[in-house]
Amino acid sequence: MGLQLPSGSDNVLLIAPPTMVVDHRMFLGSHRMYLERFFVRRLHQWLEARCKNAAFIDCQTDPASVLSLRGQRTAGPKSCAPEKVNCGYHGLGRHELITRLRSMEPPDQVWITTLFTYDREPVRETISAVKAVFPKSPVVVGGVYATLCPEDARAIGADDVHE
Repeated sequence: MGLQLPSGSDNVLLIAPPTMVVDHRMFLGSHRMYLERFFVRRLHQWLEARCKNAAFIDCQTDPASVLSLRGQRTAGPKSCAPEKVNCGYHGLGRHELITRLRSMEPPDQVWITTLFTYDREPVRETISAVKAVFPKSPVVVGGVYATLCPEDARAIGADDVHE
């Protein structure tokens, strides 16, 4: 399936999925959040100008976003004495995302944007939630992760990958 750019009659849903957070103390003030927000907002503006309807769910900056710690991970290179840091997701939980999706009309396409390759699991969970609610809507994954790991993005459920 080749990427079908939306036309003026399409309804497109853009989702910025939750992000993996290795050290929550550094995340919220980091340049990463601002960089990603800039690009995803530009993409949403482009879709709004091109489509009949371009809905946007930003799982990271939504007021219902939470930091859910999921355990500990080793930080730093293995050659040093690495410390253990808390890791988890920052963003809408699966239940809240599914609730939002159920309140919407089925889109013609769902676009999921990604920034870093370590966000694979939040992207996988977002694709799973979208397919649970909109099984007939094709899911397109784009961004840095999709460009660097297109086969993996397809393996976790994307119908199409924009490299």
